[in-house]
Amino acid sequence: MSKTEFVSPEGFRIDGRRPSEIRTFRCQVGGVSQNADGSAYVEMGCTKALAYVYGPKEARRGAMKTQCGVLTCEVSLAPFSTADRRKRSRYDRQTVELALTIRQAFESSILLELYQRAQIDMFVHILETDGGHKAAAINACNLALIDAGINIRDSLVACSAGYIDGRPIVDMNQAEINAGGVELLLGVFARTRKVSVIEMDSKITPEVFQETYEACIAACRDLYTAMETAVNDTALRLVHSK
Repeated sequence: MSKTEFVSPEGFRIDGRRPSEIRTFRCQVGGVSQNADGSAYVEMGCTKALAYVYGPKEARRGAMKTQCGVLTCEVSLAPFSTADRRKRSRYDRQTVELALTIRQAFESSILLELYQRAQIDMFVHILETDGGHKAAAINACNLALIDAGINIRDSLVACSAGYIDGRPIVDMNQAEINAGGVELLLGVFARTRKVSVIEMDSKITPEVFQETYEACIAACRDLYTAMETAVNDTALRLVHSK
C-alpha cells in the first residue's frame, strides 16, 4: 500500500480495518473514581477519555431554575494527549466548544425536569487522542451518567466517519483525518435513532453525505452494542457482589 493510499484495492485501511469497521472499543463503567457519583473510562483505538458525574445536588443560587435541573460540563485535554504537547487551559477554544457540544447534547438526553432546583456536573478528561476524541468524550459521559443513576431518555452514542478514496470510512484515526476530505461527527440516540449531535467541516455533495451518514449510523449501532454489553456486565457484577 502506498503512503497516499488509505484504502487498499483489497478493501483494507492502513491499520488493517475494513472501511465499515470501528476500532477496538474498550470501556469501564464505574470504579474509575471513588469520589464521583458516576464515572466511566472509554478507549476507541488509541483515543482515551475519562468522564466523571457529580450530582444531582443542590444547584448554585445563580444557576437555579424552577422548571428543570441545571447541567454543566467541563472538558480538559492532557498536555500529553496530542502530538504538540501544548498545555491547554479549561478556557481553550477547542475544549470550551466541545464542552458546549456535550452539554447541549445531554440536555436533550437527561430528564432534567425530574431534577428541579438541582445541578448535575460532568467533567471529561481526554488522556490521549488519535482521532475521534469528541466521540469518545460523549460515549464516556453517557456511561458515567448511567453509572450515576441519572434518568435519561435514551443512550447517546457518538462516532465519526469520513470519505476517502471514493468510499466512506468510520471511526477515523488521526492519520486518516490528516489526509483531509470529509469528517462527520454524529451523536445518535440508540433506540429512537434521532440525531442529537452533527458536525461536519467540509462541503460535500448530497450523495457523499448520505453514504457517509449511513456508514456513521451503522458504526454507532456497533458501538452501542459494545456499550450495552459493558453496562449489563457491570450490573450483573454488582448484583452478584451483594
